[in-house]
Amino acid sequence: MARILVVEPENAVSDELASAMSLGAHAVSAVRSGREALAWAEKHGSPDVVVLDLELPDMRPRVVLTALRARGRRHLPAMFLSRRPRKSLRFGESPVLIAPFRPTEARAVLDEVFLESGR
Repeated sequence: MARILVVEPENAVSDELASAMSLGAHAVSAVRSGREALAWAEKHGSPDVVVLDLELPDMRPRVVLTALRARGRRHLPAMFLSRRPRKSLRFGESPVLIAPFRPTEARAVLDEVFLESGR
């Protein structure tokens, strides 16, 4: 069972993601901002995967990911969320899930993250 941290300001989106990902017997925690993500990691340790919205209200998602990696797992696997269509379905080395999405799409992207990370 993997510990997944979802960093998403909108309750409906994070709830939908948590529901889709917990079907795979994963423990999913959700926070609303970059600062909350860093506080969560300080309290609970590094997650196994982090899911970051590309439009966080307080910090750039790449900054949050770098800080999480500095505090724990140097190669922390990540996936990103976007509500805007993108030319690429990747952000750096990580996949991007476009909202709105179906639960099967969320699980497929999560499976891709696990596959790429060797889990």
